[in-house]
Order: sequence, then C-alpha cells, then structure tokens
Amino acid sequence: MNIVCNRCGTEFDGNFCPKCGNQNYTNQSDPSSTQANRIPPYMPNIGQPLQPPKKKRGCLTAILVTVGILIIVGIIGSQIKNDEPKAVDPDSESSNITKSASDTSDDTKDDATATPLPEKTTFGIGETVELKDILVTLVSVKISEGGDYNKPSDGNEYLLCEFNIENNSDNDIAVSSMISFEAYCDDYSITQSISALLDTEDLSQLDGSVAAGKKMNGIIGYEVSKDWKELEISYTPTFWSGKDITFIAENK
Repeated sequence: MNIVCNRCGTEFDGNFCPKCGNQNYTNQSDPSSTQANRIPPYMPNIGQPLQPPKKKRGCLTAILVTVGILIIVGIIGSQIKNDEPKAVDPDSESSNITKSASDTSDDTKDDATATPLPEKTTFGIGETVELKDILVTLVSVKISEGGDYNKPSDGNEYLLCEFNIENNSDNDIAVSSMISFEAYCDDYSITQSISALLDTEDLSQLDGSVAAGKKMNGIIGYEVSKDWKELEISYTPTFWSGKDITFIAENK
C-alpha cells in the first residue's frame, strides 16, 4: 500500500521516502491526515518561561553616579568653607610689638560694623581667631636681649611669642611648639630657640594637652636678626584639619 511522505508529499511504499529520505511515521494514506502529522518547525523556546527584554541601565547608572558625586562635592565644599579661620571680634585692631590690643571707641565700632569687612586670611597681635571651635590669640611678641648668661648671637635678638589657646571643642587637643607651629621671618623658615625661653620666668613653653573646655597659655621663642621686618607664625589646631591660623607681626 502506497503512503504519502509527510515532508515532500511523494507517494511510496516502504519505511523511507525515496525522494527525501524521510522516515514513515504513519500508516495513513490520506494526504489530509498526513498534513496534520507533519513534524512541527523547530522552536527552541517551547516549554521555557518567557523572559522580559533586558533594559539598558548603563545611562541611568551613570546619571545617578554623577548626581551623587556632585552632592558629595557640594557637602565637602560647604564644610571646607565653614572651617575657615575667622576673627571672633572682627572690629578689634591688632597691636604692635610688645603692646596689647588697643581699645576702640563706640563710634569707631559702629562705623566698622556698618561697613562689611573683607574676609581675612592673616591676623595680628591681640586678635582672637576661631577655627574648629578652638580659639587662638597671639597675645604679644616681645623683643629680648637675653640675660647675663644667656644672650643671642651678635646682631640677633630673641622674640618671645605668647599664645593663648582655648579649646571649645568636644575633644582634647595636643599642642606642640615643634609640630603645631610653623614660623617664617622675612619669608625664611625659622625654628624655635630653647635659649630664648630661659629668660621667661612666669610662662612656660607652649607644649601639652588641652582638655575640652580648658585653656593653655605659653611662650614660643625665636632668635632672629635685629633688622627683621616681618614675623609669620602659623598654628594648626589638629593634624587632620588641613587648616591653619596665620598671625603676622611687623617690626616697625
């Protein structure tokens, strides 16, 4: 009995189609019945759940990262701006060498208050400066010729710099005359002179720890040429602050 190949439609008698080689899977000779029994086309996804198309998230991630960076930069920038040293009393005037800060009249203070002062980056003798809840004052700079058994080199003199430090922060701070302070005389780096401190009887060297809410007062001594013009001293309250307070004293 001839059968019809369900692939190419050729009539043949046997198990394989002589034209396409297709194996005979049915004994039906009715072409209409063989049409229904043809092998369906290959569909690899049959029996598997449909997967939603993958979304391109690269652009969204880049936008979110950029926005995050801008926010962080803005926060850091505002903190840095707020951490700048500032004078506690911007109307006060700095004094000269060996003199304390002079008082100003009420009229002068009213005029200074009415006119906004430019932001200061350096400060003078007698000015109190605040940085990270720490108040620092260069109280005085005194010139000394030394004592009977302790004198500076020929052509030099001692500068005794008195500082007052008030810790209004919540943590203790360490003050080191070697590490916390950096000094320049006429733009040349100078180091403290131990010999200069031998003539200070009432005040000690500016070293130690200041507890939260406490104060420290002490002296740093330098030996400089007698014809010096400008002394610059920078104080860094804490190692991690990255900011310092700079005082300027002029020899007039």
